[in-house]
Order: sequence, then C-alpha cells, then structure tokens
Amino acid sequence: MPAAVWYVFPPKREDAPMGFILVNDRCLYRTGTGAAGYLLQVLRHWPDESPHRVRGFVTHGLKKRGDFPSPSGATGDDLPLALRPLAHLGRATRLGRRLPHWARRGLQKTYNIAMALHFRRKRYCGYWEPNHLAIHCGGPTVTTILDLSVLEHPRWHPADRVAQWRADLARSVANTDAFIAISEFTKSRMVDLLQIDAERITAAPLAGRPLPYPRPDLLDSARARAGLPEAYLLHLGTLEPRKNLAVLLDAYRRLPAKMRHRCPLILAGGAGWGEPAFWTHLLTHPVSEEVLTTGYVSDRAAAVLLAGATAVMVPSLYEGFGLPILEAMACATPVVCSTAEAFVEVAGDAAAMCDPSDTGAWTRAMRRAIEDEHWRESAGAAGAERAKQFSWRRTARLHAEVFEKLI
Repeated sequence: MPAAVWYVFPPKREDAPMGFILVNDRCLYRTGTGAAGYLLQVLRHWPDESPHRVRGFVTHGLKKRGDFPSPSGATGDDLPLALRPLAHLGRATRLGRRLPHWARRGLQKTYNIAMALHFRRKRYCGYWEPNHLAIHCGGPTVTTILDLSVLEHPRWHPADRVAQWRADLARSVANTDAFIAISEFTKSRMVDLLQIDAERITAAPLAGRPLPYPRPDLLDSARARAGLPEAYLLHLGTLEPRKNLAVLLDAYRRLPAKMRHRCPLILAGGAGWGEPAFWTHLLTHPVSEEVLTTGYVSDRAAAVLLAGATAVMVPSLYEGFGLPILEAMACATPVVCSTAEAFVEVAGDAAAMCDPSDTGAWTRAMRRAIEDEHWRESAGAAGAERAKQFSWRRTARLHAEVFEKLI
C-alpha cells in the first residue's frame, strides 16, 4: 500500500478476528468459472478441525453478508436450454467487449487499497489470494496460481490482462510467503518460469464440482426437458482462444453429414475473449450453422449436458488443470481430450487422447465415440473410477495445512 495512504488512513485497532484468514473473494461476484468455482469449493469444504477460518473481503468487508455466494450467473433456472447456432452467437452477446485498460486499472488499484486497509484494521492473521496476483497487505500471504498461460501465451488473453500481469506479477511473487498450484504441471512451470523454490509451492489438485447429475433411469426425460437431442458431442467451457475450437470445428466438419445431423456438436459456455479474427473464424466456419451453443450454463444445466452427452471433447492447447474432464468422468461420460500436460496428469489412462493439432485424430475420435458403444461403456467406467481419486475435502485440507505451517 502506498505510504501516503497509510498516513492519511491509519489502521484502526478494532477487535481482531484472531485465527481468521482474509480471502480476496471478488471473483465470486464476477464470474461462475475458473477461479470462482475453485474458490467456492475450497470454502465449502474447509476442514472443521482447522484452527483458522476464512473470511471474504467483499462478503464481510464490503457487503457484510456473512456468507459466501455461489458464483455469479449460477442461477439454476436456465432449463430448457436456449440452443442457437454458433453462427448466431454474435447477435446474442457482446463478443470480446471489456472496460478500457485505464478504467480497469484504476478500479483495481482502488480495490487493492481498500482491501489492504481492511486487512490491517481488522488485524487478520493471514491473506489468501486465489487468483494469481496478490495484493500487498503486509501479513502472511498465500497465493494460488491456476496456470501461467498469460506469460507463456499472451496472445490468447486480453491485452489489459497481459499488461496487469506484467505490471504486478513480480511484486506479487515478492510479497507471497507460500504458493498453491492446482496441478504438478503448474507447479513445474512456476519453478521454471518464476524461479520459485519448489519447497514454497504446494500442489493441491482440484476435483469436479458436485453437480446434480440426473439418475440414469431419468436421463432421457432430463435430456428432453433441457431441449437436448438424443445424441450429441459436448464441449464445456468458456469460448476463448486456448480452447482450440477451430480444430474441433474442422474435425467435426470431416464427419459425414448424416452423422453430424444425428449427433450435433454443442459448445456450452459463455463467450469469453479473443481478437476479432478469432470470432470471425468461428462464426463463419462452414459448420457454424450446424454447431449449437448454449451460453453460460448453471450447475443444473451443466449436469444434464454432461450426463446426457455421447462424449465430452476437451481439445485445449493449454490448461492448468482440467475440470470438465473430471466432471464428465464423474457421471461416466466418455472423454476425449488433448495431450496437454495437465490433462495427462488429470485423466491418466481413463480418457482417449489426441494431439491438439491433429485434426484427423479428432475426427476419428469423434466417429468412434458416436459409433462404438462398447468403447463408450468401457471409457465411461474407467472415467468414473478415475474421478473417485479426486476430492475437494483433500484439496481444502491441503490449503488449510499451508496456512497452519505459515502462521
């Protein structure tokens, strides 16, 4: 915090919430994906035996609600789904629009100062930043790194996000006492790129959301209520450059027309970011009138989409983990994913894997998923067993242990 602010607004010595950790929970009020979903599950599964409790700055410092919300947008009332062709997506959403960088930067600095003041006034015993860039609060700090794609592939991200990372990352690393990585892959990249001692990083693998999957005997009726076809290939996730959607569309186009008609491809997720050329390519693709989109979906809708899919396709070029993989496996839906390192770590041998650049391999995988019932059953069973190896309780316990060692 700037020294001038410290002298003008000295911290008040109020009753200290000893044993309380302050978490930057702003993401819970902005989005329902990524950091928000991760944070919400760790908070819900925080171990009762931990000597520390977690309080959110927005929840307790600004809104004073006293409880953490579900991520913004997860309303649970979006059935039946509003399916529309990919080609029509631009008419239904503002693609790639963001506040100007100077405005976002000014708001961020104001928020950072307010949070640092709150931390000092309330005398929290620690601070947790769940979304990459820690604020300087002046106390024991733990920062979670989800992935380093902003550094490794800046062209996949909005320019203002890249600029923020370049401006704040070094300071965040210097102010952080311990780090959490959501996979061994992310941990290894932190060691290589940020030169952080591996002993300062705890790898805490995530788990799939506890979604309300429909019972197998009720699946057909649930799919019908959602307005879904009897068979479809599914991609679940925000539509943005690193998801490798161009290759997915190219592979889908190579399927016979009758097969595409019988088993359409559905892209479920909100429109994220990307250069105009990225969106133009998707929205004018030769199969853009056949491929369907849903927009952002609630947990209830995601559960029906995943459970009812013929197979889930995850062709990403780079990820820090791979939640859609585990969420599909949890309901025994077969998965085809790329060979991205984090996916290999998450899926093990329970998913079919394709080189993210090999369009032909993705077409063959789609065809097998549609035609080979035996493969679907065996892949679904293997995935269900694999998903059992991941637990939010274990993840939350690892987080609590980091703070117990630090504080």
